[in-house]
Amino acid sequence: MTTVFIDGLGFIGASLAELMKESQPDVKIIAHDPNPENLQVMMQSGTVAAAVDFEEGAKEADWIFLASPVAVICQRLEELAKLSLKPSAVVTDVGSSKVQIEKSAQALMENGVAFLAGHPMAGSHLSGAANANPGRLVDHTYFLIQENASQKEVQAFEDLLSAARFDFRMVDAKSHDHIVASSSHLPHLLAFALAETVAKDQRESDVDWGKPAAGFLDASRIAKADPTMWTSIFLSNPKQVLAEITDFEEEVQKLKKFIENGQEKELFDQLSTTQADRIRMEKEHE
Repeated sequence: MTTVFIDGLGFIGASLAELMKESQPDVKIIAHDPNPENLQVMMQSGTVAAAVDFEEGAKEADWIFLASPVAVICQRLEELAKLSLKPSAVVTDVGSSKVQIEKSAQALMENGVAFLAGHPMAGSHLSGAANANPGRLVDHTYFLIQENASQKEVQAFEDLLSAARFDFRMVDAKSHDHIVASSSHLPHLLAFALAETVAKDQRESDVDWGKPAAGFLDASRIAKADPTMWTSIFLSNPKQVLAEITDFEEEVQKLKKFIENGQEKELFDQLSTTQADRIRMEKEHE
């Protein structure tokens, strides 16, 4: 029987656990989480067989999934390097930045332990095992950084999550961090900034605004995401995030200039081009 140990039963960790049970019903899943409510939810559903401490779970497992914030994942990788794991054990993670994680995994890999870094490109502003939603992950991209894992281990990993029909894509750590800074980290940062900008305007207004506009709710939904997780993510990928902020500022300045100068044609052309790009990006992988 294959034993999977999951460290962290937030939205992603819990959703992946349910997908594993769907893919391979005989798999035994054990877990650790600092929040007992997350463990209780997953054990009551029958998805998780037992709650264990980190060292116990790591030593028993064939697969070790690190599904905590990036800073904690880095710490766990250093801890794993000091433990006697199963010779065939494979360690993987779901962290949202990879260069820092890769550095933290060096000692583990030097010990001969297989490490396969990973990141499912789907999530939710909701958190915790109670909000687990495997369907939210289905058919999405899942980036893999092979590190020192064998091709056989990569295939076994994909089989473990086959129910999700992930689009697995191999990348290197640096490329991954550039992609996610643009497509995930920047949008979340902007959502937080947008929500605070509007909240400030609302606080300073003498008028009752009523229910927030639909456009604001759509554009700022992900500002409801876990601040602990996103603080860790932003600080784990600072160079790439700052570069994307600079690029975004240039685009905003361009639109600002068109509005200041009353350049209707230029503004319309830019918005039309952007609209077409947005539609194309979504349709390319339907």
